[in-house]
Amino acid sequence: GRRLQGIFAHDRDIATGRALAFDAFDTMKGLAIVDLFEGSKLARAERVLASLEEALPSEVSELLLLPARRAVQALRVLQAGFLPSRVSGQGIRLPDRTGGDRMWSIDEAVALYLQLLRNANHGFTPERDVNERRDQVLLMAHDGNIPADVAFLPYLYWLDALAHPERFRSRLRPRRQRTA
Repeated sequence: GRRLQGIFAHDRDIATGRALAFDAFDTMKGLAIVDLFEGSKLARAERVLASLEEALPSEVSELLLLPARRAVQALRVLQAGFLPSRVSGQGIRLPDRTGGDRMWSIDEAVALYLQLLRNANHGFTPERDVNERRDQVLLMAHDGNIPADVAFLPYLYWLDALAHPERFRSRLRPRRQRTA
Protein backbone atom coordinates (compact mmCIF):
# COMPACT_ATOMS: atom_id res chain seq x y z
CA GLY A 1 0.00 0.00 0.00
CA ARG A 2 2.81 2.44 0.82
CA ARG A 3 4.41 1.92 -2.58
CA LEU A 4 1.13 2.67 -4.32
CA GLN A 5 0.66 5.72 -2.11
CA GLY A 6 4.15 6.83 -3.16
CA ILE A 7 3.29 6.41 -6.84
CA PHE A 8 0.35 8.76 -6.41
CA ALA A 9 2.34 11.19 -4.26
CA HIS A 10 5.17 11.34 -6.83
CA ASP A 11 3.03 11.39 -9.96
CA ARG A 12 5.25 14.05 -11.57
CA ASP A 13 8.49 12.24 -10.78
CA ILE A 14 8.50 9.58 -13.50
CA ALA A 15 11.63 7.76 -12.36
CA THR A 16 10.44 7.48 -8.75
CA GLY A 17 6.97 6.38 -9.83
CA ARG A 18 8.39 3.68 -12.07
CA ALA A 19 10.79 2.45 -9.35
CA LEU A 20 7.93 2.29 -6.85
CA ALA A 21 5.80 0.42 -9.39
CA PHE A 22 8.52 -2.19 -9.85
CA ASP A 23 8.80 -2.54 -6.07
CA ALA A 24 5.01 -2.85 -5.79
CA PHE A 25 5.07 -5.67 -8.34
CA ASP A 26 7.79 -7.39 -6.30
CA THR A 27 5.54 -7.20 -3.23
CA MET A 28 2.54 -8.49 -5.16
CA LYS A 29 4.61 -11.37 -6.48
CA GLY A 30 5.46 -12.26 -2.88
CA LEU A 31 1.76 -12.23 -2.04
CA ALA A 32 1.01 -14.41 -5.10
CA ILE A 33 -1.19 -11.70 -6.63
CA VAL A 34 0.73 -11.09 -9.88
CA ASP A 35 4.30 -10.67 -11.02
CA LEU A 36 5.71 -8.00 -13.31
CA PHE A 37 5.91 -10.23 -16.38
CA GLU A 38 2.29 -11.39 -16.23
CA GLY A 39 0.98 -8.04 -14.98
CA SER A 40 2.59 -6.19 -17.89
CA LYS A 41 0.64 -8.06 -20.53
CA LEU A 42 -2.01 -5.85 -22.12
CA ALA A 43 -4.48 -8.71 -22.59
CA ARG A 44 -4.40 -9.53 -18.88
CA ALA A 45 -4.61 -5.88 -17.82
CA GLU A 46 -7.62 -5.34 -20.09
CA ARG A 47 -9.37 -8.43 -18.64
CA VAL A 48 -8.77 -7.27 -15.07
CA LEU A 49 -9.95 -3.74 -15.88
CA ALA A 50 -13.11 -5.06 -17.56
CA SER A 51 -13.78 -7.28 -14.55
CA LEU A 52 -13.40 -4.32 -12.19
CA GLU A 53 -15.64 -2.12 -14.35
CA GLU A 54 -18.30 -4.80 -14.09
CA ALA A 55 -17.82 -5.47 -10.37
CA LEU A 56 -17.64 -1.92 -9.04
CA PRO A 57 -20.60 0.46 -8.93
CA SER A 58 -20.33 3.10 -11.67
CA GLU A 59 -20.07 6.04 -9.26
CA VAL A 60 -17.15 4.33 -7.51
CA SER A 61 -15.44 3.11 -10.66
CA GLU A 62 -15.38 6.60 -12.19
CA LEU A 63 -13.01 7.71 -9.46
CA LEU A 64 -11.10 4.54 -8.57
CA LEU A 65 -10.50 3.21 -12.07
CA LEU A 66 -9.17 6.37 -13.71
CA PRO A 67 -5.50 5.58 -12.91
CA ALA A 68 -6.05 1.93 -13.87
CA ARG A 69 -7.44 2.98 -17.26
CA ARG A 70 -4.43 5.24 -17.75
CA ALA A 71 -2.13 2.30 -16.97
CA VAL A 72 -3.84 0.09 -19.55
CA GLN A 73 -3.52 2.88 -22.12
CA ALA A 74 0.19 3.16 -21.24
CA LEU A 75 0.60 -0.53 -22.14
CA ARG A 76 -1.02 0.17 -25.52
CA VAL A 77 1.49 2.98 -26.13
CA LEU A 78 4.35 0.68 -25.13
CA GLN A 79 3.14 -1.93 -27.62
CA ALA A 80 3.03 0.66 -30.38
CA GLY A 81 6.64 1.67 -29.65
CA PHE A 82 8.28 -1.32 -31.29
CA LEU A 83 10.09 -0.45 -34.48
CA PRO A 84 8.65 -1.91 -37.71
CA SER A 85 11.92 -3.67 -38.59
CA ARG A 86 11.35 -6.19 -35.78
CA VAL A 87 7.56 -6.46 -35.93
CA SER A 88 5.75 -8.92 -38.16
CA GLY A 89 2.09 -9.74 -37.75
CA GLN A 90 1.39 -9.85 -34.02
CA GLY A 91 4.93 -10.64 -32.95
CA ILE A 92 8.39 -9.25 -32.30
CA ARG A 93 11.41 -11.09 -33.66
CA LEU A 94 14.19 -11.37 -31.06
CA PRO A 95 17.32 -13.51 -30.81
CA ASP A 96 17.02 -16.69 -28.80
CA ARG A 97 19.61 -18.51 -26.71
CA THR A 98 20.80 -20.63 -29.65
CA GLY A 99 21.61 -17.68 -31.91
CA GLY A 100 18.47 -17.96 -34.00
CA ASP A 101 15.38 -15.80 -33.85
CA ARG A 102 12.19 -16.38 -31.91
CA MET A 103 8.84 -14.68 -32.30
CA TRP A 104 7.46 -13.20 -29.11
CA SER A 105 3.93 -11.88 -28.87
CA ILE A 106 3.75 -8.13 -28.49
CA ASP A 107 2.28 -8.70 -25.01
CA GLU A 108 5.32 -10.76 -24.02
CA ALA A 109 7.77 -8.32 -25.62
CA VAL A 110 6.35 -5.44 -23.54
CA ALA A 111 6.57 -7.61 -20.44
CA LEU A 112 10.19 -8.51 -21.25
CA TYR A 113 10.97 -4.84 -21.89
CA LEU A 114 9.54 -3.72 -18.55
CA GLN A 115 11.31 -6.59 -16.79
CA LEU A 116 14.57 -5.45 -18.37
CA LEU A 117 13.98 -1.88 -17.16
CA ARG A 118 13.13 -3.18 -13.70
CA ASN A 119 16.33 -5.20 -13.52
CA ALA A 120 18.39 -2.24 -14.71
CA ASN A 121 16.67 -0.05 -12.12
CA HIS A 122 17.64 -2.50 -9.38
CA GLY A 123 21.23 -2.69 -10.59
CA PHE A 124 21.06 -6.25 -11.92
CA THR A 125 23.97 -6.50 -14.31
CA PRO A 126 24.61 -10.18 -14.96
CA GLU A 127 27.85 -11.07 -16.67
CA ARG A 128 27.29 -12.74 -20.03
CA ASP A 129 23.68 -13.62 -19.42
CA VAL A 130 22.25 -16.20 -21.85
CA ASN A 131 19.60 -13.63 -22.80
CA GLU A 132 22.05 -10.75 -23.19
CA ARG A 133 21.74 -10.53 -26.99
CA ARG A 134 17.94 -10.75 -26.80
CA ASP A 135 17.88 -7.96 -24.23
CA GLN A 136 20.19 -5.76 -26.33
CA VAL A 137 18.03 -6.19 -29.41
CA LEU A 138 14.88 -5.65 -27.34
CA LEU A 139 16.21 -2.29 -26.13
CA MET A 140 17.11 -1.29 -29.69
CA ALA A 141 13.78 -2.51 -31.08
CA HIS A 142 11.73 -0.06 -29.00
CA ASP A 143 11.50 3.70 -29.41
CA GLY A 144 12.06 4.17 -25.66
CA ASN A 145 8.80 6.07 -25.07
CA ILE A 146 7.66 4.79 -21.70
CA PRO A 147 4.53 6.58 -20.56
CA ALA A 148 4.61 7.73 -16.95
CA ASP A 149 1.18 6.14 -16.42
CA VAL A 150 2.72 2.66 -16.61
CA ALA A 151 3.53 3.29 -12.92
CA PHE A 152 -0.19 2.91 -12.14
CA LEU A 153 -0.22 -0.69 -13.37
CA PRO A 154 0.25 -2.30 -9.93
CA TYR A 155 -2.67 -0.19 -8.71
CA LEU A 156 -4.93 -2.04 -11.16
CA TYR A 157 -3.98 -5.39 -9.65
CA TRP A 158 -4.18 -4.09 -6.10
CA LEU A 159 -7.75 -2.93 -6.76
CA ASP A 160 -8.52 -6.34 -8.20
CA ALA A 161 -7.16 -8.02 -5.05
CA LEU A 162 -9.29 -5.73 -2.88
CA ALA A 163 -12.38 -6.28 -5.03
CA HIS A 164 -12.00 -10.04 -4.59
CA PRO A 165 -11.07 -10.47 -0.91
CA GLU A 166 -11.88 -14.17 -1.01
CA ARG A 167 -8.87 -14.75 -3.29
CA PHE A 168 -6.63 -12.46 -1.29
CA ARG A 169 -7.67 -13.80 2.12
CA SER A 170 -6.48 -17.32 1.34
CA ARG A 171 -3.01 -15.97 0.56
CA LEU A 172 -2.71 -14.21 3.90
CA ARG A 173 -3.71 -17.09 6.17
CA PRO A 174 -0.88 -18.24 8.36
CA ARG A 175 0.27 -21.76 7.67
CA ARG A 176 -0.50 -24.22 10.42
CA GLN A 177 2.42 -25.57 12.34
CA ARG A 178 2.56 -29.33 12.52
CA THR A 179 2.86 -30.70 15.99
CA ALA A 180 4.65 -33.94 16.77
